[in-house]
Amino acid sequence: MTDAFCRIAGFFPKIIFESDDPSTVRKFIKTGQGVAFVPAISWRTILRPYVSLIHIEEPVCQRTIQLNWFTDRYLSQAVKHFRQFAIEYFAELSSRHRMLLELDDEEAKEDEEA
Repeated sequence: MTDAFCRIAGFFPKIIFESDDPSTVRKFIKTGQGVAFVPAISWRTILRPYVSLIHIEEPVCQRTIQLNWFTDRYLSQAVKHFRQFAIEYFAELSSRHRMLLELDDEEAKEDEEA
């Protein structure tokens, strides 16, 4: 996914190491040995002085997460509870993300006016 976004933006990164482990990614960033493409919502609560978030406007970088199930098959109560939890959780996450983007836009406008 990230490679495709980079190609759309017109560059080809020289990747030496990739990791899906957030702790490893933070350590590489902290030591000045890495950059990361991460959802802003997942980093807002753990910002550190050595981390700078930069919003990418073009290309639009987003992903779609789907939850699928067969409507003609039995779903246990546990599965139904999980499904409802996932729907509510991601709806709330999406709502908070939109709110944070609006706050970022307001802060950027204030910075321009200052």
